[in-house]
Amino acid sequence: MFFKDHNTSLRTALMGGGVALLVSLTILALVATVLLILSITNRPDRAMTTITVEGLGEVQALPDIARISFSVEERGEDIASAQRAATERMADVLALVKTHAEERDIRVTGYSASPHYEWTDGRRVDSGFIVTQNIDVRVRDLEKLPILVGALGQANITSLFGPSFEIDDPENLKNDARTQALEHARRQAQEIADNLGVRLVRVVGFSEGEGYGYPMPRMAASPEMGMIKTADMVMAPELPLGENTVTARVQVTYKIR
Repeated sequence: MFFKDHNTSLRTALMGGGVALLVSLTILALVATVLLILSITNRPDRAMTTITVEGLGEVQALPDIARISFSVEERGEDIASAQRAATERMADVLALVKTHAEERDIRVTGYSASPHYEWTDGRRVDSGFIVTQNIDVRVRDLEKLPILVGALGQANITSLFGPSFEIDDPENLKNDARTQALEHARRQAQEIADNLGVRLVRVVGFSEGEGYGYPMPRMAASPEMGMIKTADMVMAPELPLGENTVTARVQVTYKIR
């Protein structure tokens, strides 16, 4: 009797284990089926269909500031004497510059003191020290620029660079150029979509490149900016402004259907 009951219990347990195993296998099969469906759905040939276009925008504007830079160089038997001479000369030049530019727009961009040598009969001979000071000036009143450039030419400076013309606050121009670039990209995308027989759904990607300014000499200097004489009767040069171009480049990706 004991063995009979024991065998019956064993068969019942085995049947229960078989059912549990069958259920587990069924669940695994369902999971495998779902994974297979997801795998097929995410295949590259079933991926989102898109088109990518580039847009360009350009805005021209007259510059409203100018930059010039110059240097003063003095020589002395020692560093101290060279520094004194350079400081005195620079003080005179800066007094001149401050009559044409705001003090906040004048800055030192370099200062150096180094030994100077000369060659005599094939031998290097020490000949004191040279002190050089470099100044950068931003001029906001462009009518004063030719006078300043002409005056600096008479101020016994060592070198003069510029002027270069810029736009003081180009952000609004950049925004306008970006708007043009986006519209250019949208028109291109719409044209491509029409040719393909599809429609644009939405933007799914965007990137923007840097804008650059290019001088475009389309405007000559006004009479007030040329042939002007200072109190010392210095003839000011004629400095055509031209135009600067602010550009924007964008890349836009559209989902199509």
